[in-house]
Amino acid sequence: MKKFYREQNGDIHDIKGHGLGLSYVKKIVDFHKGKISLESKKGSGTKFYINIKTLTNENK
Repeated sequence: MKKFYREQNGDIHDIKGHGLGLSYVKKIVDFHKGKISLESKKGSGTKFYINIKTLTNENK
């Protein structure tokens, strides 16, 4: 599996965090047989979408 990484542009010292969160989210979503998709624009950021099936009264 290819690990996620944070693109380095500008002064990376102003960005907090280690960039591990998305990797953990992917493992959880994979465990639940879900999907992650995204929309990204360079310089504007990225939106992530997570799709996981949930139980309803009809699924029980």
